[in-house]
Amino acid sequence: APFVQLMKSEPDYQSLPFDRIPLLIYDPGHQLPKQWDARCGNSLDFAPTALQLLGIQQARNAFLGESLSSSTRNYSIAAGGDSYFLIRNNRLKPILETDRPEPDIAALLKRYQDFCRFVQVK
Repeated sequence: APFVQLMKSEPDYQSLPFDRIPLLIYDPGHQLPKQWDARCGNSLDFAPTALQLLGIQQARNAFLGESLSSSTRNYSIAAGGDSYFLIRNNRLKPILETDRPEPDIAALLKRYQDFCRFVQVK
């Protein structure tokens, strides 16, 4: 595929089932930065980010993500099939059942696993 060939020239590119997706936000009512580094954010962070931009700060919700503008995490979790991945420093690392992640990462992983089990219940 042309995209894969193009991206292979990028030093940080990993051929994985997850990719960085550009997000463009036009909001004439707010002064937004010209560029915004989402660090390790993923698609789960979109809804909380949109709510914050709309001025809805503390709404009760079931989102697993955090607003990209207020998150202080330097990691995130992604799920693919029955596997979970740690996103940190623009790298994706599979989380194995034998891994013993740091307490804050373990807590977020448990939230993801609980959510995935919840949505798979029929």
